[in-house]
Amino acid sequence: MSVEGETMRRQGLHHLTIVGGGACLCLFLLPVLGRSQDTLFPSPSCLPMREQGEADAVFLDVAKVIDIPGFVCVRVLNGFSEQILAGPQGVRLQKRKEGKKQEHSFQDFEPFPAGARLPAGAGLIPARGVVDWWLPYSKKPASPGIYRVCFSYTFPGQKKGFQEVCSQEFSLSKGGDILPLPGCPPLPEQEAVRRVSIHVGKRLDTTDFVCVRVINGLRVNIEYRAVAFWLQKWEEKEGKFLNIEEPDSRGTAVQLVAYVLSAGGVLDRYLPSSRQPVAPGRYRVRFRLRTPGQNVDEEVYSGEFSLP
Repeated sequence: MSVEGETMRRQGLHHLTIVGGGACLCLFLLPVLGRSQDTLFPSPSCLPMREQGEADAVFLDVAKVIDIPGFVCVRVLNGFSEQILAGPQGVRLQKRKEGKKQEHSFQDFEPFPAGARLPAGAGLIPARGVVDWWLPYSKKPASPGIYRVCFSYTFPGQKKGFQEVCSQEFSLSKGGDILPLPGCPPLPEQEAVRRVSIHVGKRLDTTDFVCVRVINGLRVNIEYRAVAFWLQKWEEKEGKFLNIEEPDSRGTAVQLVAYVLSAGGVLDRYLPSSRQPVAPGRYRVRFRLRTPGQNVDEEVYSGEFSLP
């Protein structure tokens, strides 16, 4: 995804490019997670975003979350040689509201959480520093539609009001606009048989991780949760495959939310989730899902493969 946005200089208007295509598997309970250049904090599950913006400008980098539809990552980059003060609401996700005669306007998709405040260090962005946000704040996927992200800021000691920066429009859907994960080999895009299948390919840029694709070949939507994938290793002593890790969902904001993979849809993921190299051996991937009308989860497994 690549959309354009605009940023305010102190003297006039300047265009920028917002590069999308990010992944963020865990959305934490804090409404914002801030960092500066000295303490880099991209989520381990997010693809790299820009580390520098333009000089003398406030720069926005917006990325759709790849494998959890309805969420976006937002990075604010302060290109000024002095610190800036974020507005009391930080960044805001706004949805386009259609009007009469093809007129439309934007309104905040959700209010800033009552009683919430920016963590220490997130409200004041240092010179050349950055702060990351994950939206929506509500921890629930945004409904399909056209959106933009806005951010307000000022300079400490400045008597004038806040200046506002807004990205251009981008779409959020039920997952149809989610792009494949970078660094992955070509994987099947559809399933000829009416089943849910798992396809695995070794990443092209490393031998320690794999790319996993789930294809919903059913004629109905299926549901999955934030923790739905496990990498399993064959253990000779036990005589069976065992999970090599148990993803920690404590503190995540999405653990109780069910996500939908539409009929014919695909879902991509990197494994292992820990991003730590694994020992040589025989492996397979386990995926947990639920079909409509069922009260219990089902599981499907990939074929065996070796790592590294």
